[in-house]
Order: sequence, then C-alpha cells, then structure tokens
Amino acid sequence: MRLLRTGTIDLLPLDESRPQKYAILSHTWGKDEVLFEDILNGHPENKPAYDKVKFACRRAAADGYSCIWIDNCCIDKGSSAELSEAINSMYAWYQEADVCYAYFADVDASPETDIKSEDFRNRLASSRWFKRGWTLQELIAPCRMIFFAKDWTVIGKKIDPEEEVDLRGVLSSITGIDEDIFKDPQRLHLASVAKRMSWAAGRETTRPEDLAYCLMGIFSVNMPMLYGEGGVKAFLRLQEEIMKQSDDQTLFAWTLDGTPDSINHGLLATSPSVFKNSRGIMPYEDYEPRAPFQMTNRGLSIELPLSRLDDNTWVAALDCPVPPAYPDYSFLAVYLQKLSVDSDQYARKRIGRLARRPFPRHIFQLRNAPSPEQYRIVHFVYDDSTPQPPRLTTSRIYAQQGSLPGPATFSIAKGAHQLTVAIILEYVPNGELLTVMLGSSVDFRVGYNAAALSDIKIDDQKQFESFYSYFQARAVESVGGIELENHDVKVKMDSKISGANKYYMVDVEVVAKVRTPKLLDLLVDSVSEEMGSREQVGRAKSSIWAKITTRTTKRL
Repeated sequence: MRLLRTGTIDLLPLDESRPQKYAILSHTWGKDEVLFEDILNGHPENKPAYDKVKFACRRAAADGYSCIWIDNCCIDKGSSAELSEAINSMYAWYQEADVCYAYFADVDASPETDIKSEDFRNRLASSRWFKRGWTLQELIAPCRMIFFAKDWTVIGKKIDPEEEVDLRGVLSSITGIDEDIFKDPQRLHLASVAKRMSWAAGRETTRPEDLAYCLMGIFSVNMPMLYGEGGVKAFLRLQEEIMKQSDDQTLFAWTLDGTPDSINHGLLATSPSVFKNSRGIMPYEDYEPRAPFQMTNRGLSIELPLSRLDDNTWVAALDCPVPPAYPDYSFLAVYLQKLSVDSDQYARKRIGRLARRPFPRHIFQLRNAPSPEQYRIVHFVYDDSTPQPPRLTTSRIYAQQGSLPGPATFSIAKGAHQLTVAIILEYVPNGELLTVMLGSSVDFRVGYNAAALSDIKIDDQKQFESFYSYFQARAVESVGGIELENHDVKVKMDSKISGANKYYMVDVEVVAKVRTPKLLDLLVDSVSEEMGSREQVGRAKSSIWAKITTRTTKRL
C-alpha cells in the first residue's frame, strides 16, 4: 500500500514515513484507469483517466494534504500478497483518512445547479457510484466526506457542520444506511448483520468474489483472497468468519423470492441480494449467552428451538423479533426438513419466506401469590447457573410476602417444553407442601403445572432435574386450572414489554379444597376458654386437622 504525493503525482517511497494526515479518493473504475505500473513507469498522463487522478491530487493539495491514496494506482496488483493486504486493510485506510473525496463521473452539475432540488437528487441516486460494491464501505468508513460531480463541482458533504448542503438524509434514502452511522461510523456495530447485508443487496462487482471481499471491513473480519473460488464460496466464507465473532442470528433471516417450496437449502445465504427485505430485522438482546454455532464437516452446527408442523416439516425459531410494525411481538423462524428419519441433520425449506413464532424465551416475574397466612413460599428450585434478569417495579409480591427465599424473576428457558422454576408452597394450617412449576410448552407458549410435593420423587442432589422429569406444561389459557387432591391451582399471566425484554407477570392462585369442618370449629370453640390464648387455639386446631388428614408430606 503506497501513497501518492499530491504535488508531483508520484509514489511516496516505502522507506519514507507516512504522513499523519492524508486524503483518499472514492470513485468507480472505468476504461484505461491509471494503474500502479503507470505511476511507477512515470507516464500516467498517457491514460484517458489521468485527469481524474490529476484533479484529485490538485484538490487534496489545495486542502493542505501532501499525500492522497487512490486504489487503482496505489496497489501493486501484480503482488498477490500486497493485493490481499490491501483488500483486508482497505476499510481501515478509508476510516483513518482525514477526508474522503467521492467522485461521481456520471453526474453533471454546475454552480447554477440546484443541489437541493428533487430532480438533481434523483439523478444523484441513479449514479453508478451507488451501485458498486466497494463504494459501500467507502461511504461508511470516513468521518469527513465531500462529494464531487463530473466537472469537480462540489455537490455537498456527508456531514456539513454549517448544514448548507448536508447530504445525510439523501444518502440514507438512497442506500438504506441509518443517518446516525454517517454521523458516527463507530455506531456501525449496532446495526444487525441482516441490516448490513441489506445495504449490499443491490450492488455489483466486476469479479464475483469481490461481492464478499468488499464487505469484510463492514463486518470487521479478515480472510485470504482466493480469486477463482467463485462468488458463492467467497460469500459462504465471509459468513463463516462473521459467525466466529458474532452470535447474531439475523444472519439466517433472509429470503429468496420465487423459489419453489421443495428446494433444499442451507441456513447460510449464497449472496447478499437475498437480504434485500431484511433491513428491519434486529437480533434479540437477552441476558443469557447463546449456545455457540459453527461450521463442521457435516454442515452448520447450531441449537435452535424446534416445533413440528407435520411429519417431516419443522419450524426453528431465530433470536430475531419480528420488526416492530407487527403488534404481536413474535419471533422470526425458518422452515426445516429432516434429511432422513434417523438423522440429526436438517435442510432449510420454503426459502421464499420466513415463519413467525411466539417469543421462544423471555422472563417470568412473580407478581401476586396467595395470602401468606394460607400459603407461604418456602423455596424456589431453578437453574441458578445463569444471571437473574432485573425485575420490573410493578411486582407486588414483596408487599404480600414480606420476603422471598430467592429472586422474583427467572429467565424462561429457550426451547419447547422447558422447565424454568418450581415454586414450593407450604399450606400453613397443616404444613403440606405443593409445587407450582413454570416453563414453556411444546409449542413455545408459556405454561405451568402443579403437584403435591409427595407425588414427585425428589433427588436432593438434583432437585431441578427431579422437577424437570415431572414437568408437563399446561397452557395458561386453559380453563379450570389444575385440581390436586387437596388444592385447586390456577396461574394467570399477562405480558409487559420493557425495552428489549418481554416480561410475563405471574399471578399464582391456590385454594384449599377442604376447609376445617364445622364440627371441628365448634369443638375447638367450645373449649377455647379452657385452652387459653388464640395461638394455643390455632395450634390445637392444626393438630386435630393434621390427624384427620392422612396425606403424607415431604419437605425439602
């Protein structure tokens, strides 16, 4: 990688120190470009495109820069090592440049041209510069950027502090890139993988492999150049490099229009063009790390929550909420088909569309519980290996219980039919223990179950697994609740969206089926004066009731 001296239009010697500030040129290639060897041989003026180099150097010199970088004449493409280094570091060259000049060779303008007119902006949008792959990173990376028409008339700036001709809005409408990224390129990492891919969906490169190579800087990855491998292989390699650094599952949220449902495909795309409708897709940010996924000799190894549609069709939910335009807060998903009955390998089907599934995992928060005088929470059994999410201030259970034997919020396990927490309740009158279990059902809906603790075989060393083996989620919407021998249990929930989280606010209702018999009440009341205090009366009543009930209990 070399720099051109703007005064003499020759290459800065390799042994000469690189200046701290330099200009850089962004342009589209045409016929008879000035190449590295032309500059080296000292006869670049013989090329028709020399005027572009000359005017770029003249503008840079007028702006006070002694050097400029121009890709066509500053890279020795005869050296594969230098070419690979240049492509892998090109984003950094544009990022570190003090100013970038973007030259539109196909846009006519003059000092009299109304730059702000709709007609001119439509002509600007049709420029070849917005169709090329390499100019995408050249638009994003530099902080300072000046745009020039065919005759080097200034069109405007990417960001104009004086807001005379600030082109952020125009550039955003043409490219789909968020305006705040133009203002601060460091915000690029906040854009999802799918959104960044969508920016390249309509762009082209002369060599098919370059459509992948020109995106390396935008995703902060590096990989060797293998010209001749083909565009598909290069793009697959790019995605593999992205997966090494990111668990953003929007990488799989693409569609290929007009494709028959019967076509088998992998989860990875073959071109950025399939992301053209994926700009609004964002990853779900949660409090638990996702299971890592990677390429193996059997394909992509990844864990996704599955639900069956029919004998051989499944839906795999991605950690990608449906864009906010939809009111139901569902997740995007892909259709899969098992390659064989006994196989653990799947192929993607119906690649012309994405499915929508309910949220596969969010947060349970206990909000209301039975009166502690009747049912006291004595224990929570849950997988405590993951951090607990924050609770919303709308929880009322602390006021009811006074204190809890653990947290009030629990991350709902991802996947179908997964247990999240078992809440152990003590029926105060006789000490009987029962459990209310919360988790997800087979169709990814939130659900619950309940049981007398004596019905569950408890392994004290593996309490969570003990409850897990018993757990069979009932739908929250089911009528009537769960009937135990001595208690009726009902769980009600409603959801609240807070930032990137969806909370399921849980109300637990438990009612004892059999009350203390009237005869027992009359018996105890008749001798209450002889027995003394109210506390003694209560203990006597509980003792007699415990003898009447023959149910065995087991305490944790």
